[in-house]
This record gives sequence, C-alpha cells and structure tokens, in this order.
Amino acid sequence: SHIGNKRFRDIIALHRPDYATAVKVEKPNVARRIVRAIRGANPPGRFLKKNIQDGKWYDVGDRHAAEKTSQALREKSQEERYKKATRRRLEAKSKKA
Repeated sequence: SHIGNKRFRDIIALHRPDYATAVKVEKPNVARRIVRAIRGANPPGRFLKKNIQDGKWYDVGDRHAAEKTSQALREKSQEERYKKATRRRLEAKSKKA
C-alpha cells in the first residue's frame, strides 16, 4: 500500500471518535477538515483516481475527497472488524459449553 494511503488510514483512525460523536450536521465538517489537512501537509497529499482510458492519475477534487473521507470515517477499521469477529466466536463457544 502506498505511504499516502497508510497516512490517510492513520488520520482516519485518529479522527474516527470525533466523527462518531459529532452531530449529523457537523460530520461533513470533520471530513472536510481532514481533506484540508492532507492537502495542506508538506508535502501535500492528493486524492487521486486512475482514468481507465488513458491510464493517468487525476485529482478527484475536494467534494469527492470529502465524500470518500466520510465513507472511511463510517467504516470500521480492519482491526475493529477482527476484534468484533473474535468476540463473536468467543461468545458462541461459551454458549455451547
């Protein structure tokens, strides 16, 4: 995975609690702040999508970047999904015993 994608996931994990506790109208602002922070970093981060016709990478723009950031904030991390699955397996085993 690209270093920028890892940095993005780390930032998402850091801000997920803020997003979860924000009121509905404030949630988009959390995502926009993350996009601004990434774009304003040194070196600046970009939100890219590959064009299948020409094979080049293009910036998706702030609106799409904020939408994808909101989606990432809503999703559980791989670690959270693993913990939940492990908890379910343990509960299932204890019910059988």
